[in-house]
Amino acid sequence: MADDPRFQWRLANPMGILVNEKTDAWYSGHANDMLEMASGALLVATHTGGVWTVNPGNTSLCLSDSWSNPNLFCLAKGPDDDQHIFSGGTGGSIRETDLGESLPLLSWKEIDHPLPADAGDVHCIAIVPRLRRIVAACENGLFWSSIPPTNPRPGCLGFIGPKNPPRPPYDWKKATVEGETATFGFWKVAIGATKNNQLRSELEDHRLITIVAGAYLTGGVYTGQWDNAGGLVLRRAKIHNDDGSDASGLFFLTSTCSVSSCEVKPTVLYAACAAKSVQMGQLFRVLRSTDGGRSWGICGWDVPNAQDDLLSLAGDQGADWNNVIAVSPTNPDLVALGWISLFITLDSGKTWRLVDPGSYHSDLHGLRFYPETAGDIHNLYVCSDGGLMRLGMDDYLNTTGTPFQTNYNSVLPTIQCYSNQVFAPKQAPGIGRMFYGSMGVSNTTAGSIATGVQDNGNLHCFLFPTITPWKDMDGGDGGWMAFTTDGTLLHNTMGGPVAARSVAPGGGFADNVIIPVVDPPAPDGISGPVGEPVKKPSFKNEQGQLLMALAGSKAFVYGLFVGDFDHPRYHWDLLATVPDGEEVTSLASFTGGTVFAGTNKGKIYAIDSRKKTRLELPVVLPSPAPGATVTAGGITRIVVRNDHEAFAIMNFVSAKIPKTFGIGTPTSLTSFYVLRLETLHWVVPSLMGFPGEEMFAIELVDHPHSETPNALLVATDDRVYVSNDNGDHWQRASLNLPRNPHCADLRYETAEGRTILYLSTYGRSVWMTDIR
Repeated sequence: MADDPRFQWRLANPMGILVNEKTDAWYSGHANDMLEMASGALLVATHTGGVWTVNPGNTSLCLSDSWSNPNLFCLAKGPDDDQHIFSGGTGGSIRETDLGESLPLLSWKEIDHPLPADAGDVHCIAIVPRLRRIVAACENGLFWSSIPPTNPRPGCLGFIGPKNPPRPPYDWKKATVEGETATFGFWKVAIGATKNNQLRSELEDHRLITIVAGAYLTGGVYTGQWDNAGGLVLRRAKIHNDDGSDASGLFFLTSTCSVSSCEVKPTVLYAACAAKSVQMGQLFRVLRSTDGGRSWGICGWDVPNAQDDLLSLAGDQGADWNNVIAVSPTNPDLVALGWISLFITLDSGKTWRLVDPGSYHSDLHGLRFYPETAGDIHNLYVCSDGGLMRLGMDDYLNTTGTPFQTNYNSVLPTIQCYSNQVFAPKQAPGIGRMFYGSMGVSNTTAGSIATGVQDNGNLHCFLFPTITPWKDMDGGDGGWMAFTTDGTLLHNTMGGPVAARSVAPGGGFADNVIIPVVDPPAPDGISGPVGEPVKKPSFKNEQGQLLMALAGSKAFVYGLFVGDFDHPRYHWDLLATVPDGEEVTSLASFTGGTVFAGTNKGKIYAIDSRKKTRLELPVVLPSPAPGATVTAGGITRIVVRNDHEAFAIMNFVSAKIPKTFGIGTPTSLTSFYVLRLETLHWVVPSLMGFPGEEMFAIELVDHPHSETPNALLVATDDRVYVSNDNGDHWQRASLNLPRNPHCADLRYETAEGRTILYLSTYGRSVWMTDIR
């Protein structure tokens, strides 16, 4: 399918989030891992935005624009070259740079003979360079393979000579766990040794090498060695108390465990274990091993000069979000621990110091010390929900200079924008967006845009006349963002009340006022709603107040009214409720007189704002086969051209098809539909060329004098599509977008002579295209 050439996408804002201009402090989207290259450049693996290189002059380049799966957990250096790199991600994906190309970092390939289909997400990769072996800690097991010989890299004038022979495929084997029959997964894996006489990178005798893996969710640390037959058998490690008595039963109280080993002394490893009994995964214990991970002692948890101990201060979410530990490659007594907060020990875990939480973003996912050989400068890189930070250890420990550097994030456009479509079933394509949120664009000030994002609040920036950095107005997880037609910005954070504020021309925020509910009275406002601005507001209530926006909270639909001299100027009134058992998931209105409300049960209602009554408008869904039972999905967004022309998206329509003439088994199908309003009911148009995938966004570009006067657009996880005949025929409209940007929301503005369509994404920030 060819792309519609009228839509030429470009990145709207290449910058990250400016936190503090004076200290040059920046955040960006969720990063999971990094590597430092010999050139001084950094490779950064992001959660949903692929892999990036950040150069010393603070320029960046995405290396994964062509990847269909940009969701990464880890990076690892291969045995052949500084640019021989592996990445691990969701769905068992492992990619490797192609050293047979002149620019390997721009040439990543899925490995030949991938992991087994049931391996699950690749959480961590460890490499034994001398043995040319790769070990992958995955959601459903620990897998390993020999690394086939790589092809030689071409010279500066290109490779001259015979064609490279075919490279042998990977041959994956699954480690077995002694005494365990159930399949379970692993969170981290490290390479240890039974003797101290070699660097970790020089280990090559399999009799001295230990593979140490921290379990995922089920708890425990496991250690194994390769036998002469090439098998890898893991055994649950032991824990001992200070007096030597056995304390291995503590592992049964743990959940996810992370592990790390020391480069110069690979007999020394550390592990951090989450508690099983605490749902959110608080830190349970930190452990230390001096025999290659076969037995472990319990580290201390004293934090001098702090009111609480390490276990209390670390925070939670260690079961499947935070939870990482790293040993300095040159000093086995220096260890960094990352949970919600960051900690450092200089004495092998006897005591810990809390690194100032105000100097970095919380929720830590990756830690690496550099350099990996002895030198005068020591750095700790920290990957978090806020991107990448470098902690200069010499400055930090000697309290000199400025130890914290976060301006790498200024050139990482990897912000994760939320969407109206939140959670995707496990079997569905794409990736869930965690929490509800939206993008807002101003129709009074060109290029004034805002979006709710993952753990970096609600962001705003200007694109004209010059691009300004993103600025966070709230913190935490963002939510609903909308500009009313008078230029007011409405916003709320996850679960919080809706507030109104103005945006100053220079980018400052003012007048942040919680909007109260007048009828019925609720001065604290509406918590956790979905919402939309009224497109062309003209409806007024009996007091002459204009209906400007809509919000839905559970079964309730509210209208935002504004008066010229009222106090408060903005307030909510209840317009209607939907039936018991249903929740409002989408709203739309052209003038405010008629409001469309969609629910999680696939119902759409027309609400009369004056009478405060509702009328169900039937949704007519096609049946895939005679006798099929069709269950409607949720209505996640409705868009309107006027009071009588409207469209909606319905995701996850399920159909159960019975046996054919009593033969075979019942079949279940899942469908995704665009709906079109026809008189007083909703129908599914022809949808010729429609992808039939989960939709995260829909938008109407109603611009009569443009090349696309009545364009209807939808966004799936990886593509944008356009229809010019109200949904009957569709064409792709994704020129210049990354292969999979994780589309989140579509909005358009017409202001100051410009008409621009915006696409927010979950991992690649916001994109834009002009409508001419």
